[in-house]
This record gives sequence, structure tokens and C-alpha cells, in this order.
Amino acid sequence: MRTTFIGLRHWLAIPLFLALCVTGSFSQSAAGSDVVMVLPFENTSNHPEYNWVGESFADSLAELLSKPGVLVVSSDEREIAYQRLRLPETVIPSRATAIKLAREAKASMIVVGTYSVIPAQDESKPENAKSEKDKSSAEAYVQLTARVIKVNEGRTLGEMFDGSWATRQFDFGGPLTTLQNIQGRLAYQILYQRDKALSFSQNQLVQEATKVPQRAFEAYVKGVQLGERDSKRANYLKNALHFYADANGGAVYPQAAFELGRFYMLDGKWKDATEYFTKLQKKDPHYAEAAFYAGLGFAKM
Repeated sequence: MRTTFIGLRHWLAIPLFLALCVTGSFSQSAAGSDVVMVLPFENTSNHPEYNWVGESFADSLAELLSKPGVLVVSSDEREIAYQRLRLPETVIPSRATAIKLAREAKASMIVVGTYSVIPAQDESKPENAKSEKDKSSAEAYVQLTARVIKVNEGRTLGEMFDGSWATRQFDFGGPLTTLQNIQGRLAYQILYQRDKALSFSQNQLVQEATKVPQRAFEAYVKGVQLGERDSKRANYLKNALHFYADANGGAVYPQAAFELGRFYMLDGKWKDATEYFTKLQKKDPHYAEAAFYAGLGFAKM
């Protein structure tokens, strides 16, 4: 069974590789389009329990920046770029290495950033201490700085001012529970800096960024950061589904359902995998993959 499954994974990698090649070709040939790569933001505080925040910027901004005239490097393409440069995905690259990664992915712009999280004062007191996994975002504050680098020029995005180039830095801060709101405002400012004739408002993009309930979003990001076979991954993803359903009248969080399906598929539990894959609908991201894997699951049961 395991040998067959490994062989199947290799076979499935062929169309994925071809799809990535097509995406790269499209990126290069799309006239007037920028190809943007978003890297996980660097946690500059001494609180590693908030490392998930950095990954959330890479995932959320990649989705929010995907607008007409802007092509975004997918997480799969980003992973391949890391592999080609033989970099661990957990490493935070230097500016020079970030530009190399962008070039590997055929990107014309790259978004990088740093952030720090300040927990509530009482979290540092022994009598109110919490375990790392239980630390609440409700009492924490996040401060971030982001920049957009134009790959070919090797300089930060900006504009001419009094005959010299003025770089643009994006600074935001707020309670960690407003993280999605911050990501929506940041995405809008990045897009506006590129094109001041946007067809949508900042409020509209913030609404798009906050469509997933905060607790569901946090649980999902924490889950997908863990190893693909880590049992805690499934627990976080199930919590994400639960929080999402509670806030949306029983609706399914499609990204969490898909990742849970993958988790059980990799573990050879096809019945459980198929249960989650079939929760996705045609309008959902990853529907085509989920339908394919569900078909495999039905064939194996």
C-alpha cells in the first residue's frame, strides 16, 4: 500500500509540474502584468509562539493581491523556488536571497516584511501564565513594516519626489485580533501604490480579507504551518472548521476541509480523506484537486 501510494504521488507530481511550467510561461507573457511573490514576514520579537503570524501574511496577501493586472506566485511555486536554491522553507532570506527567490519564480515584484508582537502585560506574570498553545491573540498587539521590492531594479517601490527616488514603507499596528483587517489595508496600499486608478475601495478589500472569522483564520494558519503528518495539524484544522461553522450557520471552511483531506490521504485513511474532500463545492478553491482525490478515495474504499 505504502509503495503504491508513493508511486501515485510521483505520478500526480507530473501534471502539477506541467501546470507550474504553464503558469511560469503565462507570467512571462502576460503583457502589462506584474508577477508578485509574497514571502513570510519575519518575527522580530522574542515570542516564537507568534511565528504563525508571518506565514499568515504570505498566504493572505497572496490571495488579496490577486487582482486584474497582478499575478501572484502560489505557495507551491514559492516552495519550488526555495527547493531550487536549496533553502529550508523556514529560513527568512536576506534581501539579496529574496530577490534570487523572486527571479526563480519569474516574479517582477516581491513583498517582504517584519513584525513584532507584544503580549498583554499579565501574560508575563507567573500567576496568570498560559501554555504557548493556549495564549490568546485577544490581548496581544502587533506592529509591522512591509516593503515591496522591484526585482529587476533591485530597489524598493516608491516614487520620484523633488528629483530623487522616495521609497515607500508600509507601517501598520493594532490588536492581533484585527490582523486580517491590517492585511486587507496593507494589500490595498500595495495595489494603490502600483496603480492609483483601482476599481475597488479599501473597505471592499478589507471586507474580503475578513470574510473568515478571526478564530477560524488563526487556527487554520497555525495548522498548516505544522508538518503534514503532525497530529496537531488535524486538531487545528478541525478547530478552524468548527469556528467557521459556528460563525456561518454551519457552512464549511473550504481551505480547512481540503487540508484535512490531504492530511488523512497522506496517512492512508481514505475514508476520512474522502469525507473532507467531498465537502468542497465547485466555487471553492482547490475544488478540482479535491474532486480528483475524492474519486481516488471512492476507488480505494
